[in-house]
Amino acid sequence: MNFVKIVLTHHSMNSRRFSIALLALVSFASTASADPYFIDTFNGSSLNPANWVATAPFSDSSVVVSNGNLILNNGGRVLTAGDFSGALDMTMVFSFTGNPHDSFHIALRTDGVVTGNRNLFNDGVYVSFRYESDPSDPAGFADNVTLVAGNVASTTLLAVGTIPIALNQPNLIRIVDTGSLVSLYINNLSNPFLTAATTVDYGDKIGFSNREGAGNGSYISAGSQVSVDFFSVAAVPDYGATALFLGLSLPLLAFFTRRMRLSCC
Repeated sequence: MNFVKIVLTHHSMNSRRFSIALLALVSFASTASADPYFIDTFNGSSLNPANWVATAPFSDSSVVVSNGNLILNNGGRVLTAGDFSGALDMTMVFSFTGNPHDSFHIALRTDGVVTGNRNLFNDGVYVSFRYESDPSDPAGFADNVTLVAGNVASTTLLAVGTIPIALNQPNLIRIVDTGSLVSLYINNLSNPFLTAATTVDYGDKIGFSNREGAGNGSYISAGSQVSVDFFSVAAVPDYGATALFLGLSLPLLAFFTRRMRLSCC
């Protein structure tokens, strides 16, 4: 069993950070009996190479950690160093913080291989978000969330939907992958936004990437940038253990909330 230490401090934590800390605790509650368990709040000055493999494929690409965020610029991508097999429950917070024509891709069930002049992983089940399509694309803000399965040779659109996304807006994401069904939750951890059945499986890694910038010939010279604030992954939970953990943790949440209120007044 892998254990995680979650520390909440009231001196310098703003409301956004406190919300993410609560998310971490609730996420831990929902996976209290799961093994393995992985969480990263990107609080250091660089990625831990034991956990992540970072790649900057183009001349203006970069992957950096700054102010508690993993920042992907112009096609920068990361891949989990370890494997996550079986039914998984993932949560994360991300924001579009650069060009409005950017996109963000989460690759599940991938082997992590990338060939040719690509910023996407060759294969997997892709969960993709777009703020706004290119000016030449009439879609605009419509159909900006998709589930796709496949590889470089062939892909299948599994599900598509539209949800308002703004620049610099933190988006709370949950993905539950049972191995035969993928459910995507957006800013609501209880009710899925998209669900699709697929048994496509190329590997046990998870990767993130965003759209290329001018370094790959794109006209998006202003730069594509995605910030990831928080990421966790665990086995699909045992809900009996969840109820027990919530019973123990809710009084603790109330205590920290009261401490924050007192320290601010």
